[in-house]
Amino acid sequence: MSDDDVLNFHLVEGGRWLLVANHSGRIAYHDLDEEEITEKTLIPEQLNPRLKLLNDTHVLMNIDVDVDARFLTFNLGICFRRSDVSLLQVWRVCLEVDSHGRGLGLKAEKLASFPRELHLFVSFSLLGKFVSYAVPTQGRFPPYVAIVDWAKAQSHCESEEENRLYRKRVIHLTYDPVQIRLIPGRRLIITFKFPAYVRLYNLHSADTTTLSLPISTNAYDTAHAWSAHLAGVNQRSLSRPFLHTKCGTVRLITSSDNAIYGIIIPFDPDPRDPENYAQVVKLMKCFPGLSNWSPSFGYNHALVRNTTHIVTLNYSWPGDPDFKPPTMSIKKSSYESWTMHDTDMDERSGREVFSPSVGKEIIVVDIGLRGLVR
Repeated sequence: MSDDDVLNFHLVEGGRWLLVANHSGRIAYHDLDEEEITEKTLIPEQLNPRLKLLNDTHVLMNIDVDVDARFLTFNLGICFRRSDVSLLQVWRVCLEVDSHGRGLGLKAEKLASFPRELHLFVSFSLLGKFVSYAVPTQGRFPPYVAIVDWAKAQSHCESEEENRLYRKRVIHLTYDPVQIRLIPGRRLIITFKFPAYVRLYNLHSADTTTLSLPISTNAYDTAHAWSAHLAGVNQRSLSRPFLHTKCGTVRLITSSDNAIYGIIIPFDPDPRDPENYAQVVKLMKCFPGLSNWSPSFGYNHALVRNTTHIVTLNYSWPGDPDFKPPTMSIKKSSYESWTMHDTDMDERSGREVFSPSVGKEIIVVDIGLRGLVR
């Protein structure tokens, strides 16, 4: 499929629906199960397209699936930034079905839309009632992560003139964050490139403020609950959280320069034993230089690309009843102009989506995976 204004995309869990954002903030969707794939509007333009400047607009998307809904339902979080505006939005997206329960398309209802500071963001996460975004060092302002109750922020902005002064939690940092993930239990995972750390924070440890961020202070870091050093951690690699209900854990996948790691976090850790708040397990050893590749992670499979090759990785978790030794396959890629940051993979459907040329084209391929997603 082609689109001359692709800015970002997200493959919804299950692999049927592809969301695509453009420079005006419009979110389109594609039904990948259709024989002839067409584009349909899910969310109309949110930004003035006449003010579009080259490389000036940034959009991040994240979804939170409602696992209790009968048909596909999820909240879609969107973080827009341009030199003249910066917005956070949350939309409720539902599958439209016919009388036989067959999916016809997607529809969206806006739940919240409120401004945030104009500074650059590098990662964005949505879970339940919270949205979170990570901001790197901005001149004299140190890096931080902000966490917002989006419903309360929306209510504040509807009733107050100073609509940026809604209440938010702030995790103060010394090092620039790379990726963040909200996880159950009001916790947050942050990866850092320099130095190479993965850290777990409790949201109750974060400061609460109504001030307009960022706050100029280097006085302290917010205390983390757990930390692990991963040499050469890949700055693009941190999977979505997978809930392992049988073991009562949240699991994520990341990678270093030559290995794939799993992060296991109990639903209810013992506060008297902070060393066991989380653990890192090596899922498989890979080739050197992995941190220079762009990965997409599923629970048992990963896909990594560079400009010349594609590698499929298969791994199991310690203690799983269907444990299998890790395997790896490498094949040459036919898309030498592929952009290193634009890739997404759905383990259940075995589909990969990537953009071989920024803003010009989206490729959907069947990579032959039929993994078990827990």
